[in-house]
Amino acid sequence: MKKKKLGILILCITAIIFIGRSLYNANLHNSVDFRYLYDLSKLLYEKNDIFKMYLIQQKANPIWGVWNQTFILDYEIPPPQWGHILYFFLFPYTLLPFKISSIVWFITNLILLYFIVKIIKKNYKLSFNQLLIFSIIIISSTPITNTFGNGQFGLLLLLLLLIYWHSNKKFVLGFMSIKITCSAFFVLYSFLKKEVNFIYFVIIYLIGIISYCYYLNNFSFYNFTNQIQVLLKVNNLANENIAYNGVANLRVILKIFDIQQYYNFISLACIIVTSYFLLKKKFNNYNSENFLILNNLNLLIFYHAIYDFIFLIPLLAYTIKEKLDFKQKFFFYLTILYFFYFIKMNLTIFNSFFNENVTNFFGFCLLVYTTIILYKKKDYK
Repeated sequence: MKKKKLGILILCITAIIFIGRSLYNANLHNSVDFRYLYDLSKLLYEKNDIFKMYLIQQKANPIWGVWNQTFILDYEIPPPQWGHILYFFLFPYTLLPFKISSIVWFITNLILLYFIVKIIKKNYKLSFNQLLIFSIIIISSTPITNTFGNGQFGLLLLLLLLIYWHSNKKFVLGFMSIKITCSAFFVLYSFLKKEVNFIYFVIIYLIGIISYCYYLNNFSFYNFTNQIQVLLKVNNLANENIAYNGVANLRVILKIFDIQQYYNFISLACIIVTSYFLLKKKFNNYNSENFLILNNLNLLIFYHAIYDFIFLIPLLAYTIKEKLDFKQKFFFYLTILYFFYFIKMNLTIFNSFFNENVTNFFGFCLLVYTTIILYKKKDYK
């Protein structure tokens, strides 16, 4: 009983320290990532076509035709690269002043984390002690503190994925169009397996587009391709702009060898090769291994900053609970601790003793090897 109380006390102290620090950072830096989406949603709420505004600003015509306007906006807006539904979801937040809204979003993230832990506890069958260790690690991790501090949306996406995978609510996959880089391989998996889930994805994505058109009273054809064009524009910028490097993903690795111009071709080749393995019978189940593999593939192929590595939270629960051999445990924990703590420690404590190319390359290799171990796991059915 005393050990139980001590564990709870340690968890509470950890939460106060790290979540408190995240709240301070959110206030200090104005929840910078939430600010982007807040501004975009506010513009849309005021009936501005945010996709059109951005594309005109970037001097990019629609895929078919040209804009009537030739002016360039005198202020910059961030690229609206998220799915249409997200901006509508944020409408209630835009009714509040930004400072208040950012605090409300901070609290929303806490609630999302609670439900994530609850789902993981149930599906991974964590004991009380295992849950304590699990909770202390994730609350003190860099991805979580960055998510809270920046006002990121990763916890919402992770919760949706967990609901999709571990329940009968397969239509939830459709809402993952909010950020396709976090769900691409789950959508591909559903498509290759010829599941009705893929139809849900298409329908909900189209509902978002049609809602956008209806809200602006503009059913122009470009509205059905505007997000795709923004993503293509961002993808082109990413080869030149260091802001799109992210952490331990394919594009960063290609930049190390100065061959980032081949990213589109190489990533497509990786997706095709991966599809071959996804079609195998061992991928017919909604088991933990398959979930973790698809999760890792999203992190490996597409741009992700350190906060997106909250998607390793299920891997942590799996590693704590599963009976694994020493090699499996070692590399799973090494991968988790590397992204949860070491990258940040290298920057702040070790003053970048290992340069960014080294940390990215090693992190990429860890993710690849962890994925291979999951795929080859002997008792994998």
